[in-house]
Amino acid sequence: MAFRKNVSREIEDLTVRLENKAKSARRAANRRMEEGQQVIADLARMYAPEDEGNLGESIKTEKTRSASDGRRNAYEVYIDIDARGSNGAERVGQYAYGIHEGVYTNREGDSKPYNLGKRSLEKDADVGGNGLGWPYGGKVGPKFLTRAFEDFTPKMERKIREAVKKELK
Repeated sequence: MAFRKNVSREIEDLTVRLENKAKSARRAANRRMEEGQQVIADLARMYAPEDEGNLGESIKTEKTRSASDGRRNAYEVYIDIDARGSNGAERVGQYAYGIHEGVYTNREGDSKPYNLGKRSLEKDADVGGNGLGWPYGGKVGPKFLTRAFEDFTPKMERKIREAVKKELK
């Protein structure tokens, strides 16, 4: 009686298990990316200067498929530049860029540094800032989208690594 072992069957089973683990890890990473996308959007809304609230309301999220291969997800946080401004005629995009960059251009075309108004300073105190706004130790102010991304990215990367490791155990 000869002892035979079907090695090709075991390799095939191992390959299937590894492929399933990889898919599970990718799904876990995608879930963490989607959660992170929402946290970044929420932080950007919290950091955004406020007068009428249109700027914060225009911060949106979108999940799309990568154009290169159609298989990978892309997670975006962006300002809907076509959203209506407070007066109904102006669009958010007409002032969002300047406010984000800390320079506001008025209707006459004059550029000047953007200073936080009373409602933004009150919002800063309400969200745990010092009531002076950013960059003076507070949270509300220019670079609201950039700062939200920079503030949460290290934590999001750590959460993704942990989720992938857990799935690969």
